[in-house]
Amino acid sequence: ATPSDAPIPIKTYVIAKADFHIDMVANGTVAAQRVADLRFQQSEVLAAVYVKNGDRVLKGQKIAELDRFKLKSALMQARDNFEKAKLDLQDVLIGQGYNLRDSLRIPAETMAIARVKSNYDHSSTSLQMAEYHYNNAVLVAPFAGIVANLFQKQYNMASASEVFCRIIDNAQPEVEFRVLENELALIAKGDKVQVSPYAFAETMVEGRISEINPVIESNG
Repeated sequence: ATPSDAPIPIKTYVIAKADFHIDMVANGTVAAQRVADLRFQQSEVLAAVYVKNGDRVLKGQKIAELDRFKLKSALMQARDNFEKAKLDLQDVLIGQGYNLRDSLRIPAETMAIARVKSNYDHSSTSLQMAEYHYNNAVLVAPFAGIVANLFQKQYNMASASEVFCRIIDNAQPEVEFRVLENELALIAKGDKVQVSPYAFAETMVEGRISEINPVIESNG
């Protein structure tokens, strides 16, 4: 046999389905997972401020408290008005031949008129509002986090229209980043990502894609 007749080796491979990994690099910004701007429901003088900027607080911990003298007076007045309205309602029903204890057999129309004449509903609503304002004169942290943007001091006037402070939950931060339109089909919720901050390039933290906003901005 001549050298040209020697067998030619041929390599073969079995084709199989497998994951095809694509590396994508994107710049993003780190943001807190939860942020809450706290404000009082009433404008009143601050009786106490229990924290300062940078303090870490627990869920339910006191942040600040209003002077509750006026709020307590309003609550007591509202309770007195409600008790008077209950007596007036009883008098109106007695005049119609009924007793408040027999409310189940009083016709709905008769009861509705009696409640209006006695100012019962208005007094009940006023009492609920007074209780709400009194109980919410103390700001508490809705979740554990860090205090920020607190500028008020004790004896200052706290305004209901202004944010008193911010609570930032940075225990599990989120990273927001953009991808190109043609890369959108290559990512899915649950995909792994590795995050490395510019300040600490050697640090690598693993995360997962939690949500995808499909909106295309002006730059694509």
